[in-house]
Amino acid sequence: MVKLIYQGQEVEAQLFEQLVQNGFELALAECEAAKKGAMFVPDIAEARIAIINPTKEHELWANGYSTRSAAITGTSKITDKSKKGGNKVVAYTHIPTFDSALVKSEREKGLRNGAGRMPLTKFYSILAQEGNGVQIVDYDTLMSSKSGEMTLADARKHPMLAPFMNGQIRGERYLEAFEKVWGNKIYLFHTDDSEDGSAFWRGLFVMYDGLGGDVNLGNFGRVLGLPARAQNFSTGNEGLAQLAGIGTKMTYDGKELVAVNRADAPSLYALLTRRQ
Repeated sequence: MVKLIYQGQEVEAQLFEQLVQNGFELALAECEAAKKGAMFVPDIAEARIAIINPTKEHELWANGYSTRSAAITGTSKITDKSKKGGNKVVAYTHIPTFDSALVKSEREKGLRNGAGRMPLTKFYSILAQEGNGVQIVDYDTLMSSKSGEMTLADARKHPMLAPFMNGQIRGERYLEAFEKVWGNKIYLFHTDDSEDGSAFWRGLFVMYDGLGGDVNLGNFGRVLGLPARAQNFSTGNEGLAQLAGIGTKMTYDGKELVAVNRADAPSLYALLTRRQ
């Protein structure tokens, strides 16, 4: 079990680890069989941010974790009415879009450069949820950006940071926490999954020293599962509610860390979660 802070409360997440080929599929299946909900990128980011006096030896920072967040590359639909659309985009999702059965199905059909194929109807429905756990970045903008090691200053301006973290503010808070542990360099990886007439997806991986958007679905898996009672999918505003002063008091080991009771909480929360 891994102790962490989730939506302001101390919880225990169960680790499902399969360090073998197709391990992500196996670890995710074990998580589902145990009636646990696999964590998304924003959940793990907030858990790391919440650590007091973080070190490289802390379990959350010392390891990388597979997540149920995904990056999906495709071309947006041209609408009949406006004739707009038809642009190549990459959608970063932090809501349920796949499970172990889908990973297995795509593996058996054959992965393309480690990515699974997604029906266009499903891809279009995901694009329609932009702002609700889904963030979209222009494909050309992302592909023209660096993939690899960079300074935190460059990472803050990188087009992958905000959609990967489901929010620029969370991304910057994460980099602040990251610097305390790993210093001024971080890895941000993306890859080209574009193919005309198709959409391809892969899971996102939170590395100990970076963010992986290029991970093969057939790779090993290290999944953190939350108790079934926890509503474990993220619209991206968890943590921001605490920052704004909305919700319950944050506790760790039975001790109160942050008392949240701000008169301006609603307006501050609206500002923090406003779509740019």
